[in-house]
Amino acid sequence: CFILKRSPEFKNNVGATGTAMYFSNGSTVTMNTVSVTDNTASSAGVIYSNAGTIEMTDVTASGNKSHNGGVLYLSGDVKVTVNDGTYTGNSASNLGGVIHCRTSGGVTVNGGTYTGNTALSGGAFCADTNSSLTINNAVISENESTFVNPDSSGTYNSQMGGGAVSITGGSLTVSGTSFSKNKS
Repeated sequence: CFILKRSPEFKNNVGATGTAMYFSNGSTVTMNTVSVTDNTASSAGVIYSNAGTIEMTDVTASGNKSHNGGVLYLSGDVKVTVNDGTYTGNSASNLGGVIHCRTSGGVTVNGGTYTGNTALSGGAFCADTNSSLTINNAVISENESTFVNPDSSGTYNSQMGGGAVSITGGSLTVSGTSFSKNKS
């Protein structure tokens, strides 16, 4: 069990996978009022997990960068709940500017603001490989998919895009959420 509370900050970390945190084997992670800023990784800008439970409440995440999952990259059997928070200017050169999930456990987003995040596909969120993504009462605006169709070789790809959300082989449930000015 790993618990972070009362304003700890993870800033300017650089690494291969999960620059701030890497969790596996059924870990339980609770983050409350945490700031994660300007972290860079080849995969998972802040947190990588392949098994366990993650609960994030009132997290502020900005300027985090990776190949997949600017803030979170989830695989395997991970159950994630994100409550409120502000996610701004995070990016992934491939999938999920904020969250890339390919987990059987599911991701639930309750509230929060997701603005100005970018990825090749899924400017804010990307769910694939039988993942379940539920978004309730969030504000999702000005996020962008940087994918260009056709690509430089002239090939069209119907599985890329989604300025706010990209779902490929997963499921999406949305309730009470505002989408505005997202671009693909």
